[in-house]
Amino acid sequence: MRGKQVRKPPKKGPRLDGKQLRELSLWWGLNTDMSEWSVQEWADQLNGAWMHKKKYVLVGRFLALARRVLPHGTYGRLFKKHPQAVARPLLMSDRTAERLIRLARHPTLPELLAHSTHGSNFPSSWRTLAELACLAPGAVEHLLTKEQIHPKMTRHEACWWRAKVRKLQGGPAVRPVYRCERPICGHRHLVQRALKSAGRTPR
Repeated sequence: MRGKQVRKPPKKGPRLDGKQLRELSLWWGLNTDMSEWSVQEWADQLNGAWMHKKKYVLVGRFLALARRVLPHGTYGRLFKKHPQAVARPLLMSDRTAERLIRLARHPTLPELLAHSTHGSNFPSSWRTLAELACLAPGAVEHLLTKEQIHPKMTRHEACWWRAKVRKLQGGPAVRPVYRCERPICGHRHLVQRALKSAGRTPR
């Protein structure tokens, strides 16, 4: 009997120096230097980006960078529930922040969302996108090709696909599925079997 799999927290990368932070500030078009930001300034910048819809990937990248740059023990102060929270905390919970970071770190979803053609085919809800971020890159691309991912896709549909792919793969939903060079690749078999088991015909 297989034991319960415990997902390990992501490892933090090396600390960024002031020069790298200044380069990131210029690359993102910011007027201020991120290396001189306080915890409150990080919260204000993140709230400003969060207010703009459809910038979920950018917010996720900012959150991942804040967790990497801020000193140990100060990242939690960005959130309202922290006992030593800043005066103007983030307008989101820590669980929402984790979902946005997972979306920003997906291997293919950020590029597909920024694509001029494929971006319009994705739903606008960040909750639905966060569920799609739990799928392997190959499964996301195949569902997009078969028009199973569409602008009106609900979170319930995304959860259904996540559960089906995870069950058929026999492991976690984030287990990587590599693209096969054969005419019929493995992840296409998985998606078609999931459709047939639900009584739906693959397109």
